[in-house]
Amino acid sequence: VGSGFGSSAATAAGVVAAYLAFRGEDLDLDRVERIALEAERRQHGLPSGIDGATVIHGGLLWARKLDGGLTAEPVPLRSPLLSHLRVYDTGPPAESTGAVVAAVRQGRDRDPERHERILDHIEAAARAFRAELERGEEDPARVRELIAGCESCLEDLGVVPPEVRALVRKIEAEGGAAKISGAGSLAGPGAGSLLVYDPDPERIAGWSFLRPYPYHPVHLGAPGLRLETDA
Repeated sequence: VGSGFGSSAATAAGVVAAYLAFRGEDLDLDRVERIALEAERRQHGLPSGIDGATVIHGGLLWARKLDGGLTAEPVPLRSPLLSHLRVYDTGPPAESTGAVVAAVRQGRDRDPERHERILDHIEAAARAFRAELERGEEDPARVRELIAGCESCLEDLGVVPPEVRALVRKIEAEGGAAKISGAGSLAGPGAGSLLVYDPDPERIAGWSFLRPYPYHPVHLGAPGLRLETDA
């Protein structure tokens, strides 16, 4: 919870779906998504809707904002890449997602051209990462490059505190790569979840500097919202 893995969206979607089920109404995923997004707006201000789409529909999604609306399509996963990622908790961010987003928006207003350059780099990395996921074979050097490049952009946006930057540098020195997940943090020391990559994930468990941080055995690309009953 509060670690950059969509817990607020998952909570909103779960509560909405449970309420509709309690009323005996059909589980209309589009309706659940709309109501859950409105709940997130009241919490964060201007959520992207990506977290909600992911927790509701599940799997691996390619999400884009087009004409003011969010479109999400499933990505065919052919690479073993996701199984080589590990999730560690660097500690809760010092600020809410809304506060971090507001700070990034202020940075955009101060220097729009620099902000757009950073976002262009992130988009290019995301597109290239999707291509890696769809490939039949994994290219570890390319994956490291893309993750490190995206993390560098997030650091340039000011959402990775010094303590987490130092941790990422240690991971990179071992031949791995890492980036924060979620909005990040302005002040630290924690920044929520950290995605850690190595083509041999058993090596990650042996890095002593990660031991103070809780490891979460997350199933990446898991199924989405479903209704479970005791009956």
